[in-house]
Amino acid sequence: MPPITIYTLPSCAYCQMAKAYFEKLAIPYLEYSLANDLKARRKVFASFGEVGVPLIVIGDEAFIGFDREGIENALVRLS
Repeated sequence: MPPITIYTLPSCAYCQMAKAYFEKLAIPYLEYSLANDLKARRKVFASFGEVGVPLIVIGDEAFIGFDREGIENALVRLS
């Protein structure tokens, strides 16, 4: 399975939900907090433009917000 990356903000409830979802399924992910990681913030804006959080990247697919159905479909396609 390709790495999963989640770009978050500390005060974002949906970010917490997304991380809890992956942890419950024991799916590893990389997290970058856009609040204190300037390099990650620049990468997100360069790659995706101005977006919301959580920004979840699975393979070559990006999901803005906690789109459980879209994430589950992506995980099935990549497994």
